[in-house]
This record gives sequence, structure tokens and C-alpha cells, in this order.
Amino acid sequence: MINQDLYDMEGMYQCKADLLRLEILYKYGGVYIDADMVSLEKSLDKVVSMADDTKFLIMFEPDTKDKPYSVIGNSFIATTPGHPLLRMLIMYIRNIYHHKRPYHGVEWVTGPLAFTKCLVHPDMPMTIPPTSYFYPQFHYVPNPDAINLDMFPDSYAFQFGYTCSGLEGWVKNNNRCKKALDCAAHKRRKDWPFGVLEPFPENTHEMVEYGEIPKVIHQFVFQDGSGKPERWMRTWYDHFLRSVGDGWTYKCWDIESLKGGKYFCPHMYRDDRQMDEDAVEILAMEVIYRHGGYYVPLTSFYSGEGRLPKLFEADTHVSGSGIFGSVAKGRKLFFQLKGAYHGSSTNRFEDDDSPAKTDIISLGYSDASAVYCQFPQWSRFLGAEVLFDATNSKQTEQTMLCWAYDSNVPCYKVGRGKNWKIQSEISRCVVAVDPEIGRFPSLVNSLPGFLKDLDEQDPDWDVLIFGLEWNAGENSFTKYRVNSQYTSPDSKYLGIAFNTNRARFMSDKNDSAFRSLFERYREMKLYVGVQKFEHDRQLAQIFMAIPSLQNAFRKLAGHEAPFEFERYETHGSLLKGFLGDRLSIELSADEESRVMYRSWNDDGGLNSEMKLQMGQASDTVEWMRVYFAHAVIFNANNKQVSV
Repeated sequence: MINQDLYDMEGMYQCKADLLRLEILYKYGGVYIDADMVSLEKSLDKVVSMADDTKFLIMFEPDTKDKPYSVIGNSFIATTPGHPLLRMLIMYIRNIYHHKRPYHGVEWVTGPLAFTKCLVHPDMPMTIPPTSYFYPQFHYVPNPDAINLDMFPDSYAFQFGYTCSGLEGWVKNNNRCKKALDCAAHKRRKDWPFGVLEPFPENTHEMVEYGEIPKVIHQFVFQDGSGKPERWMRTWYDHFLRSVGDGWTYKCWDIESLKGGKYFCPHMYRDDRQMDEDAVEILAMEVIYRHGGYYVPLTSFYSGEGRLPKLFEADTHVSGSGIFGSVAKGRKLFFQLKGAYHGSSTNRFEDDDSPAKTDIISLGYSDASAVYCQFPQWSRFLGAEVLFDATNSKQTEQTMLCWAYDSNVPCYKVGRGKNWKIQSEISRCVVAVDPEIGRFPSLVNSLPGFLKDLDEQDPDWDVLIFGLEWNAGENSFTKYRVNSQYTSPDSKYLGIAFNTNRARFMSDKNDSAFRSLFERYREMKLYVGVQKFEHDRQLAQIFMAIPSLQNAFRKLAGHEAPFEFERYETHGSLLKGFLGDRLSIELSADEESRVMYRSWNDDGGLNSEMKLQMGQASDTVEWMRVYFAHAVIFNANNKQVSV
């Protein structure tokens, strides 16, 4: 390698990859494609043939308003061996590396910005196809699962930009072998985090067809420290056991107690990050298959008075109210488990033909949310008897569970069972409609005050819509009586509070819930309570994130990250703060409440950087790095931080 010495001294793999691709192409030629580019299953022959004359093909990245000029991407390069442009790039990087690398990011030294500086002359012998062929959309993609690749019929690939967008955590969570038992490499592996892989038995004759289900309640609790929902768990390990007696026991499983066994699907179970819904449900099925008993989600409670629910009187196999039970080595559960391994729905939360369920309250949430949720260990007054989650969003589940737990009221997912109709007819209730409700904890905290003021000023009020207003010229909370159908274009409404017996005003469709209420304002005493922001939405979200970023740096790294600036510029969702003429910090926030932060010292070297997912009871640090003398001295990934 021409730049072997640079490759050996470089510590970042992104930079090593930049150096290596040029050397390999210079020696062998061919097509280089980044690992984070997804093929759209088209032949590359047509694209490569476009460079028959120049023998060097490369493309510009998508232009965005945050870029001062167009940038040449280095994620897709097609060339012949020994091409002079490759040699020029190799030597250009060699000449700038030592004086730029200590002070600049990878993109300036070996990446796209270096390519752009080197190849900027219009007479360079290279071919540049349309950007949309391989970069149809700017590669900062907070949620790769949300991209519909069918939207790009003219493209050959789509780049997700894992390394530069901080998606390493997403890759680790989603990059797993789907069927370890069928995989030549993984079926020989012995060191799975939870235990040993055991093949599905071919002979099922010894499995139990009929029998009595053991009198054991099983629950999972994977929270760190004191974040367990003790009040909800106590309904089983205390109230239920004392009420029914008769030999019943309770078993609480944490991560450590689940390790060391034999599992059919150990490739799905993780001890270093949260497991998804499929993994948690299949793990629960494995526990019941091996031990027998009843698996009870954390969001199902016992509310009986000395009675044994009929659900627990069944034989062999039963499910309902989110609970399922089976004898150990039960045949029916085994085939459900095997079907789940092969991709069929587990249907653990669906009711079968089990006896009628009484004395059990089921909120309807997946345990994949509940078992990791850091439940707050305080209580507060909500001002209503029940919460309803009409957001239809997985991202909101932990927020709603925390809200219900610290308010000491149930929270039902709308659409599961008849809870909405029953409770809303008799109780004062709060309905969360928009998933963004979890991103504005200050608004949630203000709701009890809104309701208390209404009870004092107008006890016969009907409905309160609560939400946000931007560009209001001030930061405050206020409420007012609605006297027209008009709504501000700078407003967004997130939820509704109904006074007792007033939920009849609720529309059946979430998307029209607010509109229908405003249209009927003459029929009711309708109020609006809002959190006002001085700035526009994007700036408000950025400024709101600063305390969370400071909190995360202090708790994880013991670091006081700089946030000072004398003036700032905004470029879309990006804020650049300056001290004099020096760039001191960059902050950006996306619509998923993810925040990116980066700061620099007086000498231009990086001070610290972080990507944070904001939550209600806790924030998630996707990654954090703290620097000293241009070297990383602290690094963290996928860490929960209490708010």
C-alpha cells in the first residue's frame, strides 16, 4: 500500500476504510460499494458502461441546505486498475493527512470533502451519473425501517449512512441471524449470552398433551436499579398469593437468572441491549415450556378479592388478558414456539376460547416495552381516573406506561377490549392522541394544573384540548375558552381531557378528533391548554434538549460539556453556535426526538459529541464520546439515563 503508514497509525475504522478502498481499486480496479448501501436489485452494467470513455465513475451526494457546496461521495466508485485519478487521490490524502487529521473530522481528510477538493476541476477525466442513481435521498435516516425503497424506481441503491449518522446501535439491534438452528455457522456456536442452543426435538411423543398447569406466576423484570413497577408486581406476589393461597408461588426472572440454560432460540436473546417484541415473547414461551406455569405481563394486574380467576382453572394450556399458561413440555405450546421461530405470529396477547376472565386488569401493552421501562419511583396527581393511549405508536408505549404508573391510574390502549367504552362513560379521562406527547414532558406535567384551574373556575367544563404553540414570542403555559373554529397554523394538539361523562364528544377517528371538537365548540364548554414557545418548532426542540444533554454528560461521563455561544445560525434543523468567529457547538433535532450534539475547544479540536433519544422517565444515549488532546477518553453506547 502506498499509504500503509497512514493506515497503520489511523485509529478510526471509517478513515481506514477510506484509505483502503483507494488502494484496492488502484491495484485491482472494479466497483467499490459501501456496506451501508442497499441494492435495489438492478444490474450495474448500464451504470458502469457510462464510464467507458473515462474509466472512472463517481457521483455527487444529494444537495441539502446545510451544505455550502455540492460534495462528491466516495461510497460508490467504479474504475479501472491504476487509474490516474486514484493515484492523485492517494497522494492528495498523503499530503494533507498529517496537518489536517489532528484537527478535522474524517470527511475532511479522507472522505467526501477531501474527494471534492481534489477532484473539483471540471476537466477531470471522470463520469458523473445522476445523484439519484445511488444517493436518492440524503443519508441521515433516523429510522431505516421507515424507508420505503419502492419510492425510488430509478435508483440502483439506497445509502443509509450508518457510520456518519450514528446508527451503529440500530445495526447491532437489527443485524442478527434469524434462524440459528438452520445456520451452518451459528448452530455450532456455544457462547450465546443466555445459554446453549438446543435443537427442536424431532420426537414429540413424550410431550404432555393433558395435565394440570403448575401453580406458578412468572414475570420478567429487566430494568436497571430501582425502575421496577413494584405496585403492579405486588398485585401478584402479595395480593394474589395471599388471596388465593392453595400452593401458589411467584417467580420473577431478571436477565441473570435466565442465563445458563438451554434454549431453542438463544440467538434472539440479548443481555447488552433491549430485545424486541418477538424476542421477549418467544423467551417467555421458552420459560413456560421448560418450567410450566403462567406467564403474566407486567401490565396485567390482579384486582380480585380472594377469588381465583377462571383463567387459572384451565388444564394443559390457556391464554387470555395477555396471560398464557401451560404444563411443562406442553405439546400445544411447543408447536406455537416452533411456529414463532419460523416467523408466524405468536399471538400471545390474543384471547382464545379460554373461560371468561374476571379479576384481571390488562392494559394491553407488549412486555417488550414494559420490562425495560424505567418506571418513576414517585407519585403525582393527574386529575383524572383513567388514561387512554390512542397514539397507535410503539415509540409512545413507555411514555404512557410511566405516565400511568406515576399517576397511579390505569392506561388502556384504545382498540383492545371494551375498556374505552366502559371507563369513558363514567370517569374523567385523558386521551393521548398524538405520538409526540412523549416528547413534551413539561406539557404533560402541566396538565394537572390545567384541570385543577378548570375545576375551580368552571366546574361544569366539558372538554380540554392540550397541545403546543410555536412562534408565540414567549415561553409559558396558558389555557383559554374556545370561541371559534379557528386554529393557529403554529399549533399542534396532542391530547384531550374529558370531564366525567363527557367522552361522548370523542370522535371515533383519531385524525379528526380535534377538528370535530373545534367544529362543535358551541355545543360544549371547550377549552384549550397549551405550552407556548418563543421560537419556531425546530429551534424550540433544540433548546428543550440542552438540559437532557447536560444531564447525560454529567451522569455517564462526569463531564461538563460546553453549551456557550454568543450568536447562532440555523440551517434547517441544525443550529450552529459561535463564540466570536469560532464555531463552538452544533445541535440538531429530528422529528423522532433524537438530538445530535457536537462541541469544539478553542484550538479547534473536538470536545465532546452525543446522539440522544429523549424520553419521559429516561433518555437513551445512542452514543457519546468525550475527547482530550484529540483522542477519545470516554465512550458509551446504548445507555439509559434517568431524567
